[in-house]
Amino acid sequence: MKKIILIMFLLSTALYSQSVPMDYSLSASRVFKTQDASPNSNVIDDIVIVGDTIFLATGNGVSISTDDGESWNNFGDIPEFEGVYGSRLTYKNGVLYVGVWHSEEILGGSEEPFGDGIRITSDLGNTWTSIDQPVDTMADSTIVYGVSTLRALPTTVTGQNFILDIETTSNAIWIAARAGGLRRSFDNGQTWERVVLPPDYLDYIHPDSSYTFQLSGVEGSFVSEGNLNHIPFSILVIDDNNIYVGTAGGINRTTDGGSSWTKFNHTNQNNPISANHVWSMSYDETDGSIWACTWKAEGDTEFNAISTSNDSGANWTTFFQGTKTEDIALRHVYTSPTESSREIISVNRDDGLFRSSDGGYTWTKAPTIYDYVTRIELKTESMFSIELKENAFGADIYIGSNEGLVRMQEGNIPWDGDWRIYFTTGESTEQGTETFAFPNPFSPLQRNVSIKYSLTTDMDVTIRVFDFGMNLTRTLIQNAPRFASSEIIQRWDGRDESGSYVANGVYFYRIDKGSDEPIFGKILVVK
Repeated sequence: MKKIILIMFLLSTALYSQSVPMDYSLSASRVFKTQDASPNSNVIDDIVIVGDTIFLATGNGVSISTDDGESWNNFGDIPEFEGVYGSRLTYKNGVLYVGVWHSEEILGGSEEPFGDGIRITSDLGNTWTSIDQPVDTMADSTIVYGVSTLRALPTTVTGQNFILDIETTSNAIWIAARAGGLRRSFDNGQTWERVVLPPDYLDYIHPDSSYTFQLSGVEGSFVSEGNLNHIPFSILVIDDNNIYVGTAGGINRTTDGGSSWTKFNHTNQNNPISANHVWSMSYDETDGSIWACTWKAEGDTEFNAISTSNDSGANWTTFFQGTKTEDIALRHVYTSPTESSREIISVNRDDGLFRSSDGGYTWTKAPTIYDYVTRIELKTESMFSIELKENAFGADIYIGSNEGLVRMQEGNIPWDGDWRIYFTTGESTEQGTETFAFPNPFSPLQRNVSIKYSLTTDMDVTIRVFDFGMNLTRTLIQNAPRFASSEIIQRWDGRDESGSYVANGVYFYRIDKGSDEPIFGKILVVK
């Protein structure tokens, strides 16, 4: 599905150096587009904000804005990102690290994720370094952990071995690679070592103790047992010594940089996390609290919720029970120059955007997300990521969904601001005489179809849909006032005037714009 461009680079430090090297010598520079109005994909999996610079991991690689979202540099068409998705990213000391993957059809017709490694830039995307997805050889069937030599299942392929989280300490890159396990590199990805976590039946491990457990998430030819706690999903770095790793078996904490680990799960504490599948974690520096999106894994008593701890994991409180939260952001609303209250904002893959102003006890859903400039309403409730940029007057809230990036610049009143939706189609209609629909063909049982057009001046617009015989099927809008814009979207849900889904086939739409000549487009419905 793609070509991987291998780029050789020089490393100025040796293994186990004291800081992550920052100088990358690349074989070539890449020219990228500038001043794009939107990111290059509507699927936004991860967001990192540093000052006025915004980094996005998208369904088409990476997008970067250095002017607070006013324009975007998009990296989907260069060789390093050809055919890959951005999964997770992190930024430290001027260096951006991006985990990437692609999807392939496997036996039986289903799609499976395949890891493509890491892309690194230290100059905001002018040049990139490519690091392959870490894999093992068949000989990597044992691993030394302190005084013990453990059996280990080698991960020799990149199927299901892809980066779900990536973080850095001052001397290492850490990745949670699902089937590839938890790994770290002290030499910028030239070599990787597998990090040993407790097996499912142990709550603590130390390298000075002797063990016989096996390192593997599943059973295999080299091992006879699989451990859910060896399947990592998330990493939270507090400092070089204090690191938390979320797995399919709980939350693991180290206070010595990854040598010994203590595990917290749903059954080994009096006040435990809600469930053992730990999808993502956050940290509040104001009080040192840990926040985790904990999903039901296998236990009958587990439940989806947000779990938080104020004592480094010794005790947990759960909020928003029954909701499968994807990501959270912690907003601090100042009631006086020295006092503030904490609000929790969560995004959910199935339910949308929620907020709690009382510490998580009650939750309210966000109002309709509507961009009054582009006249676009966010129809989806599939949201994957959220990031805040707080300031003296309020906060900028950025939300990643599967229908674009969303921003609200609000004050100290919740949702007090205007929504902006960064929506991309990959095609332009700036001349006012062009239109197209996407996705096309489309299935109304799965999503709406979007009709894009533009206006050079403000005017009233009528949009009607006709069947193949040019019989009126649906009037979407009639004499509706619309402002001049190159990004106007009208959606159709695939229903006729009576509210029934239309039959499969070809449909035409007509856009009447004031006294201008009408423009036409075609839509193919396939249910």
